[in-house]
Amino acid sequence: MRRGPRAPGLWLAGLLFVLHSARAGEMRGRLLELHLPEWSQDIVPRPVEIWLPPALLADSTLRLPVIYAMDGQNLFLPERSFSGVDWGLDEALCQLADSLGIGPAIVVGIGNSPARRREYMPQTLYAAMDATAQEAFRTEFGGPPLGEEFLAWVVGTLVPAVEKRLPHNIEPARSLVLGSSRGGLIALEMGGRHPELFRGVMAMSTHWPAAGAALEDWLARLFPQPGKPRLYMDHGDQTLDAEYPPLQARATAQLLRQGWRVGDALQVRCFPGDPHHESAWRKRVALPLRWMLDPAPTR
Repeated sequence: MRRGPRAPGLWLAGLLFVLHSARAGEMRGRLLELHLPEWSQDIVPRPVEIWLPPALLADSTLRLPVIYAMDGQNLFLPERSFSGVDWGLDEALCQLADSLGIGPAIVVGIGNSPARRREYMPQTLYAAMDATAQEAFRTEFGGPPLGEEFLAWVVGTLVPAVEKRLPHNIEPARSLVLGSSRGGLIALEMGGRHPELFRGVMAMSTHWPAAGAALEDWLARLFPQPGKPRLYMDHGDQTLDAEYPPLQARATAQLLRQGWRVGDALQVRCFPGDPHHESAWRKRVALPLRWMLDPAPTR
């Protein structure tokens, strides 16, 4: 016999702790902390949070896409953000749902760790670098990359844990991944390596300088089949983003050589005047969300 709707905190049998609920003038929806029973020996424990949209709180039968987002501390609450400015991801998703009927979606915010630069360096990118560049990375960041270990943890531990906690509310085939700066690099790696899990990648202000001379070779190997997954990439042109326009042009040109076409499966955008900062990503995050999300949830 089918059970009726239950409160989100009860769905998870105490394994998710309610951090914030919707109140006037505060976050809309509900932010929950996911407690994982085991951690990989290579991955430092960090906060992992699930944001449930208001629509799901009102109707527990909805089946929604999930956005796996890097740098989870910066997504929802300004007091927890690295810069004191959050992405306002809950606000952007609610506004899209309210105004345009786009979405809604569940968000899994994956907190970063002190090993962020090593965890967000894709192993396949590192392997495409020459020995000098590899040594420079190890010297600057205190060891080899942990991107392979991080990716294995996300795919092998985190995604199954989220799907187990919300078994009736997730459509796995509609999952997306989102990241900025170095988080954009590892988001691209996740989508390219596992298009069966992530149908779309949103890489904002991707830190292309980390790729150096290996950029084209990496992308050629990572995205051999145009359209799988869908790709959104953008950048500004101020502060650190000032380095990105020519590098993004190289990345775009490589994808075009591989048969990608700007339109249905590829979007590349430039935002003159935008710096490398959470305030810029907050301002424009609704654009990739609108492009990626289907217009309506399913039951």
